[in-house]
Amino acid sequence: MKKHISSIVLGIILALISFSLLQDSKETNNDFSYYDNIGFDFIIPKPWYSQIPEIKEKKFVTDITPYYMTGKKLVYNGKTLQTDIYLFENTSDLEISPFSKKLMLEGAPLSSGTIIIDERICKSLNISVNDTVQISFGNDSISFSVCGITQQNHFATRPTASILFTEKVKSDIEQTVENLAYSGAYVKVSDFSIAEKYFNKDYRALGRVGERSWYKNDKTYNYMKESIGKAEVAKEIINIAQIRANMKSVYVENKRLRNMNLFFSVLIVFFIPILFWLIFILGTSKSYRSNIKNGKTIKNLLGEFVFSEVLVTIVFFTVIILLKKSLQTSQISLLCLFFSNIAGTIVLIRITNKIIYRKCKSKKTIDESVDENTISQEKTMIISEETNSEE
Repeated sequence: MKKHISSIVLGIILALISFSLLQDSKETNNDFSYYDNIGFDFIIPKPWYSQIPEIKEKKFVTDITPYYMTGKKLVYNGKTLQTDIYLFENTSDLEISPFSKKLMLEGAPLSSGTIIIDERICKSLNISVNDTVQISFGNDSISFSVCGITQQNHFATRPTASILFTEKVKSDIEQTVENLAYSGAYVKVSDFSIAEKYFNKDYRALGRVGERSWYKNDKTYNYMKESIGKAEVAKEIINIAQIRANMKSVYVENKRLRNMNLFFSVLIVFFIPILFWLIFILGTSKSYRSNIKNGKTIKNLLGEFVFSEVLVTIVFFTVIILLKKSLQTSQISLLCLFFSNIAGTIVLIRITNKIIYRKCKSKKTIDESVDENTISQEKTMIISEETNSEE
């Protein structure tokens, strides 16, 4: 019974140690693939309407998608969540945005009266595709059918959703927002080095300035244009290539750490049961002598340890499977742990077999020696008795 309890405890300990090591180096592959799958190379702040066609005409620019962004409360089933709502002027624009098909987890493209939400909204409010949510624009609450769910928008601090900037949404925002301008634009380029130089040095966020009609005179208007500092704008431009490079560096480092932790976990799963049972065998040598004396065979004694180690394996993988949802690791890692445990079991059985065999052999030798001494003593006594009788 003690042996079975020890097996269960050992299996749990091995599983928790493995979980701890592998959990400390979570996969960053999802984050890395996110930046690898987005369809744009730069995010620029506040372009003015006239700048969009001008930027698009640049030879190094492949496509540009401007967008509006507003903070709104999204309501579903009586629950409210503060979100950033991205508004696009047509559905084709979304392919150059964080709401593209490549980043879609499930659902269909955006259309009039529908909304795409990111997975943070989905998890927070337990929303599924085809559910209906409400967003207030002005004094009206507008219903949208959820048509798709995307990966988390890594460029926003709050949960995000996307709708079309058309019909009632457009009229309400234009009425409530004074001097409306684009919030930003996603830009896809063909020549990254030239584009980087242009956006960092020559680009002006003229959406902050607006148009001449907003100002009383040319002097004020020109002053506002000149006040858009290069350094300030450059700091706000998001360089996707740089993010990809940083993410790749983090991914490579985490992969190295993950492999090291897997290596140590495999060694622990292999060696700890062997050491544990060897200590147990040495610590219970008296009981082995007693078992051997009582007629137990090597097969019986070995079977006890095989069952104990099988119980360790069962408990170990049961706990790992129960923790698997929160353990972000690959199937290969789990297979490595499994084969390491099996290999350790095989080695332990062979070692145990030799130890028990030696103990049995040693006991047999002792018994034979005892029997010979007994026979010799009996012969001596008999001879002595016969001598005394003759006398």
